[in-house]
Amino acid sequence: MNFKVLGSSVEYDFAVKRLEALRNAAANSPEAKEMKELAALIKEYERDLFKRSKERSSK
Repeated sequence: MNFKVLGSSVEYDFAVKRLEALRNAAANSPEAKEMKELAALIKEYERDLFKRSKERSSK
């Protein structure tokens, strides 16, 4: 998976499923690195989604 940014809910769903599939990755493995990157992308997407939702509700 080579996303720099999750741009849609489809990409987000794929990233979450992939993260779940990697949950038992060995430390310091390529899979563990991918897991860390996915977690950061998911966190960023959720933060942006929450921010947009909050902005819409305040209008």
